[in-house]
Amino acid sequence: MRVLTAALGGVPIAIGIVTASLAAAPLSSWMVRVGRRPGLAAGHVIAGAGSAVVLAAAALDSFPLLCLGMAGFGMGNASNLLARYAATDLAPAQRRARAISTVLLATAAGAILGPNVA
Repeated sequence: MRVLTAALGGVPIAIGIVTASLAAAPLSSWMVRVGRRPGLAAGHVIAGAGSAVVLAAAALDSFPLLCLGMAGFGMGNASNLLARYAATDLAPAQRRARAISTVLLATAAGAILGPNVA
């Protein structure tokens, strides 16, 4: 995809990060009302839709569409990050520290090994 200028190269990822930070509080509040499963599922559906928009932006060579898709992807990333804490909440109180450690270790291992395996 052709970027309009080199200065705009970081804008899409910045939009994703800002959107994730803005979406975390409302998404977690909604999850308190409706439950974890619907909240996490909605976040992952939004991430999938954002990914589809990013693909469409690449096909159409559209920078604004890329930014919009990254906003959806960022909202889904907030859901993904909240899933870590949901896994910890399900553990018994005396095992919560180990549960979050296990989740974060698995995440780190996946981030390191995933690209190398692919």
